[in-house]
Amino acid sequence: MSVKDALQNYLSSVMQITGADAATLCLASELDRQTFFLFQAGKLTALPELESTTAAAEFYRAASPCSSAADPVCHPILHFQPSKTEGGYLLGIDIHRMRLLSAAADAGGQQNRRRKSEQAPVVDDIEHGLIWLGLRYLEPAKADYFAKHGPGLSEFSAAPPSSEKEGLIWTLALGGYMAWEAHRLSLLQQDSISQLPGRMEFQASLRREYDAAVRENSSLGLILVNPDEFGLINHRLGQKTGDTALREVAERLSSNLRRSDQVFRYGGAVFVVIMPGTPLTAVDIVAEKLRQTLTNHAYIDGAAHFAFSIGAAVCDYSEQRESVVEPSELLHRADQALNVAKLSGGARTVVWHQDGNQQAIGNLDRLSGIFTADTEKDYRNMLLLWDTIAVISSSSETEAIAREFVDRIGSIFKPDQVALFVNRDSDEPQLLAANRRQANNIERISDRQELILSADQRALLNDAQGYKRAERLRFEVSSKGAIGNNGKRASIAYAIPLLARDDCLGSLYLAGPEETLKLDTSDLIFLDALASQIGVALDRATLINRWKQEKERESERLRQEVQELRQEIQHSRLVYQSTQMEGVLNILRKVAPTDVTVLITGESGTGKEMLARTLHELSARQHKAFVTVDCGAIAHSLMDTELFGHVKGAYTGAQGTAPGRITQAEGGTIFLDEIGEVPLEIQTKLLRFLQEKEI
Repeated sequence: MSVKDALQNYLSSVMQITGADAATLCLASELDRQTFFLFQAGKLTALPELESTTAAAEFYRAASPCSSAADPVCHPILHFQPSKTEGGYLLGIDIHRMRLLSAAADAGGQQNRRRKSEQAPVVDDIEHGLIWLGLRYLEPAKADYFAKHGPGLSEFSAAPPSSEKEGLIWTLALGGYMAWEAHRLSLLQQDSISQLPGRMEFQASLRREYDAAVRENSSLGLILVNPDEFGLINHRLGQKTGDTALREVAERLSSNLRRSDQVFRYGGAVFVVIMPGTPLTAVDIVAEKLRQTLTNHAYIDGAAHFAFSIGAAVCDYSEQRESVVEPSELLHRADQALNVAKLSGGARTVVWHQDGNQQAIGNLDRLSGIFTADTEKDYRNMLLLWDTIAVISSSSETEAIAREFVDRIGSIFKPDQVALFVNRDSDEPQLLAANRRQANNIERISDRQELILSADQRALLNDAQGYKRAERLRFEVSSKGAIGNNGKRASIAYAIPLLARDDCLGSLYLAGPEETLKLDTSDLIFLDALASQIGVALDRATLINRWKQEKERESERLRQEVQELRQEIQHSRLVYQSTQMEGVLNILRKVAPTDVTVLITGESGTGKEMLARTLHELSARQHKAFVTVDCGAIAHSLMDTELFGHVKGAYTGAQGTAPGRITQAEGGTIFLDEIGEVPLEIQTKLLRFLQEKEI
């Protein structure tokens, strides 16, 4: 029985004892005194003071008294207050006084209680009335007892009851105290924001309900609920307001489910509901009604409305005995359905179907199975994830990545065998790296020896790669230490596909004794995400190696082409065929080794500059500068400084020293194109340079 069921039973007992037609229990969080929990029973609505958490907070602040009594033990433990609704009464139970009274009773005797209270410090600022009971009557005559004796209830502070009146009050007070303690202990296992069980409790409950469904040949439904665009609330109104809205969504969700259904906070703003024994048609109807109910409700005092996306999946284990769907696969299907709903615009309910298109949507689980609320497992997963990132970033060789990865998987999960298989040209998967336990069961060794796999184990690899999901196989192996069962030991093997670019590149294989190699749903989700990252890394490494090989082949081909071209042109840039050009080139070869000045004439566009450059390349000056001066494009006034240079201040605007084009060509060749355009006064200076080779 859950704590919620226990509290509902307490309210039913209160109604039987008091004759009330409706009862409401209000519990305030012991941590912040600002979070309230309401539980309702009966055919009437709750009293207006306790009809919502907001109303309960206002009533609590106004009605909870503070004591200045010198002896906390003697202070009343009950507080009575009529409701503003006729036929309604409110009883406050002081939890702190109940604690002190219980401690004093354990000490024994009034004198011991007095002595103990003198030793204990008096806490004057403790707020009383942590529990409020709201009783509502349809007929005023049934409330006759509280109408007559209600104001005197606050005088009750005795320990064991001595009358029927005190017995009734003691029953209400003690039951309320026990209800508060049970609820307080249950909160220690719940999420602090939504007050729902967290992901770790969900994993355990899912496995438990799965085992029951398989055993009883019944169905099991799973619903994932997520408010659309919930992040905008945190962004606009702050995280505290977002937490309040999340808590209201959790309350609304819990209040609209059956007692047999279980609701959890899966992570972030995602809630998950387990629905045992619910067929597909019923889950579809419930999910859509739940979405409409959550959507039509106003949150944060009416300041916010949310649209909701819901993904659901159901497995009927009475129809799938030969291929039992694991809890991880059922969760994966519900997650796919949720993401189909969100990617199609949100505000939709999608139920996973075998022939639907949900499988085209990747697993968009926002936590990817890494965070499980189990501190030890989370730390292990984060270390393994960090090591995997280091392996991927430090190497681009497929063999090195595979070897390092299987070594880490072997050291963390400690299977008898762990291996990485890849799909190559052959039909059978090829072993890329392996890690196995040695005979002493302590040390491990890495090698690439072929693993001896049975036909079922090879079929397991093919199924994982074909279905693109994790697969599990139970089998038996011979063992000297095995007791019974003909000396065989129960073993289990897992195959997890390596996915990249919608292709399956291979699979991760783990095998070991069933009693030690225990992988739950969160482990499989984490390994699936990790294997996909390794798949991407192997794919990238393969593409890099292929690119390097292609670049090497291309470079070799280009080097050969360049060598051939050099041999063809014989160190000349001229491409020709006529005998006349062969004669011109012969003249150039004779002139090139000398330092004589060469005059090249010809029509425009016939290649005078090309001949000059060829002359330079055939000469011993080919490693020096080849400077071209277009004399026809230079203004006459600038010709002198362009050829011979100038110093700073030589003329107006000369802000620095320029060496001149002739100086730039020192040791090399200068080509004066259109030399006939040079002014006469410059030709005089140029003549000396051409004759003496100096300026």
